[in-house]
Amino acid sequence: MSFIHSNLSGTSPSPDFVLAVTQKSINASLKHRLYRSSQDEELIWFGYGDNGQPKEYDFLTMRFRAGNTNFFDIPEGARVKENKVLENYQKAGFIQLIRLKPGIPRVKNLAMLPPVIKFGTDSEILYTLLFEEFTVITLRGEGPSAQLEYSRQPLTGIYQVKVKAGLKFINIDADPATNKNNSSFSLNGQGQNRYTLRQLVADSSKAQIISLPGIDAIGAGSVQEKRLQTLYINLMQKNMIVLGTVALEQDPPPTIVNIGTTRYTVPTPRTSTNLPLKDVTFFINHFKGDKPLPQPADDSRSGFSSLNFACSVGSGAAVRPASLSWDWIEPKVGKIQADGVLAIRKDAFLNWLSDLVAPFFRRICLQPSCTVESGWSMTYDLKFAEAGDSQQFKIIPKRTYPDGFNCVMALAYQGESSDSCFQVYSWGNLECRYSVASEIYIKDNKIKFYTNVNVWLHINFDSGVTEGNFAKYVIEQVFDLHVNAYGKIQLQRQPTIISDKSETYDVSFWTKLISFGRFDDLLDLQKKFKAGYYDSLINNLDGIEKGLNGAAAMIFPGGNSFVFKDVQFSEGLDLVAHIVHADPDNNTNAN
Repeated sequence: MSFIHSNLSGTSPSPDFVLAVTQKSINASLKHRLYRSSQDEELIWFGYGDNGQPKEYDFLTMRFRAGNTNFFDIPEGARVKENKVLENYQKAGFIQLIRLKPGIPRVKNLAMLPPVIKFGTDSEILYTLLFEEFTVITLRGEGPSAQLEYSRQPLTGIYQVKVKAGLKFINIDADPATNKNNSSFSLNGQGQNRYTLRQLVADSSKAQIISLPGIDAIGAGSVQEKRLQTLYINLMQKNMIVLGTVALEQDPPPTIVNIGTTRYTVPTPRTSTNLPLKDVTFFINHFKGDKPLPQPADDSRSGFSSLNFACSVGSGAAVRPASLSWDWIEPKVGKIQADGVLAIRKDAFLNWLSDLVAPFFRRICLQPSCTVESGWSMTYDLKFAEAGDSQQFKIIPKRTYPDGFNCVMALAYQGESSDSCFQVYSWGNLECRYSVASEIYIKDNKIKFYTNVNVWLHINFDSGVTEGNFAKYVIEQVFDLHVNAYGKIQLQRQPTIISDKSETYDVSFWTKLISFGRFDDLLDLQKKFKAGYYDSLINNLDGIEKGLNGAAAMIFPGGNSFVFKDVQFSEGLDLVAHIVHADPDNNTNAN
């Protein structure tokens, strides 16, 4: 089963938002980052202690014991009888210097290297520590014939330290004791909508070394090997492996309102159009194919494993599904079709979409106001005003139509008003029902709005009645989600179709009606719809592009260079978009 079968609503629990990144993609990015970065060299000195056993010394102490001579002035291959500095270090009890520098070994192509990480069970990784340089310098022999022996990392069979570690989230700028945030920041100038950063890192506090390189110059179980084991764990802590950074939106500070002498605290509405991610967790998902893989069998298949960030949207705690029955990312002719995927659960996407379009629909959900007044003649007055903020689309059970569109949301609104007036010789009555019925449909990469706007009037003047749909419009608007040449998701609007189904009335009557009534609002409404008033909806849907392209402020290894490959709704109506980015394995040499 492929991404087309994605159905987060059918999982238990059901995450709102998932961003998955393949193990292969993460490794390519980590290798590239290690290749481009420079890490500190580590020097570990060993000499004989007072008890005659090997002991670690710091550089200055060892140098002082050797008469403040410089060890690195000793030429390679020198013997004690030929070099005074080496003689000094022999007298100082020098045994061995381990000189190493974490990083990428000198190989022709990064693809030759083993994976930096491999995903294991639900919350474990196997981390491989690699070295740009690893040299062991040992003083061999006794007396004047003793000389330095150099044991270097070979070009083939590079040294690897494999460490099993867990994964955990940490808050950036957090108090280490409590892991609670001390600060927050504004993202992309979003005003009062503030964010905190949470990172997924390898938990070195519970790391366990699984295997060590076989180095003849370092004996198994020796003081040197035990010291190196401690160093390897410290290097994990020092060079923290960050597998993802998530920006979680904070609720904006409440607004204080003073009414008289009383102060009230009211929620402040958010101004950002981004997906409001509130919490995050993670889970590891291995490629299933025809048969589930509880754990990767080898490097080739484990490349299809993915790290999944599961987020809650709007409110509530993030949840991870017990299992998935489909593969978002699949192999294709021996390769992976994408480096990652972004998937949004149907209801989470629809609620977000509803929030984005709500401001527009509030502008067309109008409350009529009818007034009939008497004077020298009967005067009719009809006005419209926005009905308020209560109009919102609601998710409904899916209805599928022959054209493949699925009706998933509906909005229904009706505003009514009436008034009447009696005179000695005349009587007048005016009634108005204003209604809006709109539905949202989705399929493939399309979002369709189908809206009916109807203004029904009943006009009575001295028992002369005219009534009907004075303004009735059917508006159909389709938007296509697609990926442009720059790898960004765009929303392309198809031409708006506005059908005028208003009933036709006798022109002489309409002219007469206008002459003794004030119907400017109705005429203005008609003009707006005929001029394409509905087209302004595109201004509200721009938020979809901003929210999706920002990947909800999610940064994974290599995420700063990712682009989207495709976007569409699955059969389960999740919105699914595949992600690709440059693979350093293909073009980076490490000579």
